[in-house]
Amino acid sequence: MKTIDYYFTKEYQWKSTWFSDTGLLKAKVYPTNEFIQQFKYIDFNLVGQIFTSKKEFYDIVFVDSIISEIKKVINLEKTIHIISSEIVLLEIQRINSKPIDMLGDIEGIEAPLSWNISTPKELQYIPTVEILQLFQDWKSFLIAQNNVILK
Repeated sequence: MKTIDYYFTKEYQWKSTWFSDTGLLKAKVYPTNEFIQQFKYIDFNLVGQIFTSKKEFYDIVFVDSIISEIKKVINLEKTIHIISSEIVLLEIQRINSKPIDMLGDIEGIEAPLSWNISTPKELQYIPTVEILQLFQDWKSFLIAQNNVILK
């Protein structure tokens, strides 16, 4: 069973005296219908926040290095790989990966609506092969965006 689905967008902003001509690339990650039917709705958008948490995620070489590290974990060349920023961490292990909300704590004191707190532990894992595919598709999206010309 597939756990996540996703799509990528490029968002332009307009204000009366300012226009963003480069756009902001975003990833929307959500559970598949099959996953929801078997378990329940989980907000996997925490994973999508990884792509907007650091400017490096717009760099094809950087994303390619992450893909390489994920493959090493899958092939047992490495036991774990961590992708992190101030707001989110993605713990990559051979079988499953776990998104971790860095804004909350286990007691819910700092951020009571934290993803980790509201999501049952058994549903916090995403198959690593799906995370690998997500990053490979993100790389393809970045390559396509480099070929887009605004007229």
